[in-house]
Amino acid sequence: MTNEEFKKIVEDWIKEKNQNKNDDEKWEKRPSVKVDDRILLNKGWINKKSNWVNTIAYTLLNCDGKPRNGTSIRISLDYRKDLNKLSKSNKLQVLNNLQEKLKIVFSEKYEICNSGGTEAPTQSGIYLIFGQPEEGKTWDKDSLNEALEKMHSFSENNINEYRSIVEQCENDFLTKIDGDDQMPEKESNIEDVTRLLLDNYNIILHGAPGTGKTYLAQQIAKKMIFGDSFDTKRDLTKEEQEQFDEQYVLVQFHQSYDYTDFVEGLRPKNDVDGKIGFARKDGVFKEFCSKAIGAHFSNFESAYKNFVDVLNKNKEMKLQTIKQKKTFSVRVNSNGNLYATPNTKAATDMPITKELLKTYIETGEIKDWKPYVTAIGEYLKENYFLGDLSVDDSQKNKKYIIVIDEINRGEMSKIFGELFFSIDPGYRGIKGKIRTQYQNLIEEKNVFTDGFYVPENVYIIGTMNDIDRSVESMDFAMRRRFAFKEITAKDTQKSMFGDGTEWKNGNDEKIDVSSCLGDIKRRMNDLNNAILNKELNLGQAYQIGGAYFLKFANYCKIDENKKAYKSQDEAYGSLWENHLECVLREYLRGMDPDNDKLRTLARAYGFSEEETLKMYPKNEEKA
Repeated sequence: MTNEEFKKIVEDWIKEKNQNKNDDEKWEKRPSVKVDDRILLNKGWINKKSNWVNTIAYTLLNCDGKPRNGTSIRISLDYRKDLNKLSKSNKLQVLNNLQEKLKIVFSEKYEICNSGGTEAPTQSGIYLIFGQPEEGKTWDKDSLNEALEKMHSFSENNINEYRSIVEQCENDFLTKIDGDDQMPEKESNIEDVTRLLLDNYNIILHGAPGTGKTYLAQQIAKKMIFGDSFDTKRDLTKEEQEQFDEQYVLVQFHQSYDYTDFVEGLRPKNDVDGKIGFARKDGVFKEFCSKAIGAHFSNFESAYKNFVDVLNKNKEMKLQTIKQKKTFSVRVNSNGNLYATPNTKAATDMPITKELLKTYIETGEIKDWKPYVTAIGEYLKENYFLGDLSVDDSQKNKKYIIVIDEINRGEMSKIFGELFFSIDPGYRGIKGKIRTQYQNLIEEKNVFTDGFYVPENVYIIGTMNDIDRSVESMDFAMRRRFAFKEITAKDTQKSMFGDGTEWKNGNDEKIDVSSCLGDIKRRMNDLNNAILNKELNLGQAYQIGGAYFLKFANYCKIDENKKAYKSQDEAYGSLWENHLECVLREYLRGMDPDNDKLRTLARAYGFSEEETLKMYPKNEEKA
């Protein structure tokens, strides 16, 4: 292929892609240009939204307009040589980290290598290649068009994900080399707590308010359910969300919460005559444990529902008994119950309950109407893929996690009752079986007919604030059954703040506060360091967690792209006045009559001496 042929193919392709596009989305031809005195961007066709300059590197999506051997259609990440703070080893460290992250996401579709063409990173940069000629050859028309289409698809669908990976790697590294006292949070924080939970079955995450304990508990649950390699920061797919909802539950304790809510109790129920009576009903925890034991039977529910849907559509179905091959009809009534009717003159409708079928499929036991239950059960097995439903290793390894938020706000002995014994890590499973308060009312078909126990695949995560004053105390018998892990404000700052580009305001709109993130972190860290001052008589449990500072998104001024302006004095003032001051006053109640300590904290937060005295004048100034 000649230069002219190459040029025409690319220009025709560009012309087609630019139709009905706005200026920011169009591809344009550009000569080599300088972004500033030190950075030279390569010439070629570029897309504006795919071209930007980073702190450490510049990157652009381009083809350079030549058909020569070795020329690739690619996205280039070329590291700037002007940064004194980045030594050669620094650059290689960033590149290694970045290349690994890019490979995880993109290696199935694209070749990823350094700009020297080898697999191992060099100091120059990284290429993500959409296509290039075979060795010793120039481009041909088909392969060039294919590469251009790959590049366009990437710019339309994947560029934001690519950019996010690049910028996150840079932000993490620059935070580290700048000597920020808030080092990037390690993934091992989640891994350490997960190991603690696996070893102990029950843990309590405790610490200062607003440190993201409940959020961390949810991230741990995701790791437990989906595996160690799961990225907890990404959104769940629809299928993953369904699985998560199946194996995870969150409850919150409070002063009115009791045994009937958590374990079991009597609840009002209308009988067949419309009169109100009472029936035993499982509480949240007992129901969750039933699910953990019986999840291997869960496909029965789906099969039964589909079978009923077919009957509703076709009115009835003809089946045969297994041994004598006698034909009978299966119908469903208005209440959703099945009836079997023999093909005889004196036919009698026989109720085939869902429980009869489930018991047969799960255990092989037939409690009534043997020929018909067997025939329908075998039909379900054959046509709805219900095979051997005995517990297998995969089910035993399926983990179920219950998170008890504010666990110390409830009266523990009233809520757990005799479960104190069953939740003990040493008595998990059938060996910890107990009789609950309403054991004599449990139906025969119930999985806990002979007594309740906590399955070995159920894990409990509690959360609690160390400094809550109006809560129930946790006795030592309960404490002995839990491992405790303190979560500090510093532990979770990174995971809660991210890179600042996706904070949410009160209207659930995404706000980009990245321009202010450094100042927000500094104010939070300085305030928490001041709280540790011995003169204030507070301590680590009184530090302010990142959740309070996320409220900044409600007050910051933003441009038309929902990006926060860098100067935000008014927003910082509103955050202090509406969220921080009231908490700090409560901390200092009875200890700070002259507001001396509050002034110290206000100055640490970032208010000037003049602003501080105006907000909290000294006694003589009031007079």
